[in-house]
Amino acid sequence: MEELESEMSFVTALDLLDRIDRARAEALAGAIDRDEWSEGPPGSSSRPPYGDLICYRPGRSLSTGEAAVASRGFFDVLDRPPIGFWIEAIARPIDSSREKFEPAVIAWIPAADVERAAAGCQVCPSGSLTALGEMSEKLVHQLRPILVECSQE
Repeated sequence: MEELESEMSFVTALDLLDRIDRARAEALAGAIDRDEWSEGPPGSSSRPPYGDLICYRPGRSLSTGEAAVASRGFFDVLDRPPIGFWIEAIARPIDSSREKFEPAVIAWIPAADVERAAAGCQVCPSGSLTALGEMSEKLVHQLRPILVECSQE
């Protein structure tokens, strides 16, 4: 993850997300092989409940820990959400020439952690954490139905 903070390239973000996806798939396959996927705390569903989406911009953190404190540890001191919740990388042009791009990671926030994450985003002075709805309503409208559908299966 250090390369994402130092190099801040879209390609690096995509590569990291591919590795996260492979690790998630391997963990899930292992849980299914051990018949653990359907198990959970009493009364819990085998699928995670719907939550919210945030945008994390690597390299913008001031590394001062405000988001970590306000979120009661949901974010780390570099403002990173838990890596297991990273779902996609996006990039937008930095200047009008469209030759340089700023990468960002979209992270899913479980319903149980939405308030903690919102508190962390509100105190983040660097702009490294933003509710996805504040960044792009169109993107939220594209992604939210997919997450809702998955949580209802």
